[in-house]
Amino acid sequence: MAESLAQLGRERLDGKICYLATTQPTGAPRVHAVTPIIGCDDLYVFMEPTSPKSRDLNADKPYALHSSVRTNTGEGGEFLVDVDALETDSADERQLVIEASSYEIKERYVLFRLDVGRVVFTQYEDDGPQRER
Repeated sequence: MAESLAQLGRERLDGKICYLATTQPTGAPRVHAVTPIIGCDDLYVFMEPTSPKSRDLNADKPYALHSSVRTNTGEGGEFLVDVDALETDSADERQLVIEASSYEIKERYVLFRLDVGRVVFTQYEDDGPQRER
């Protein structure tokens, strides 16, 4: 089951527009559109160093990342991961993630590795939602 969830995660997250939830200093939630990259068997996001999401993650590491849904009926399901994010300045790690990226990475972007804790895949069936964790 873990391998099938990992494959579903790769299909739903890698190089796709997803939604990253962080916590503002006030404690309020904040949501950002991001394009995650799976490289070196880890999950990453690049962002502008001045981005509110960068400040949020550096101040309070928890995050949630949710795939977009293809249709109003949830066709293809939805994928969610969460736990903690860590900014990394390793040149080797950065280069490996750049090589795995499907889009151009600017030199100024900062890189966060998203550690994966909880994983939930929800698929919508005629008899209701089916979840795999």
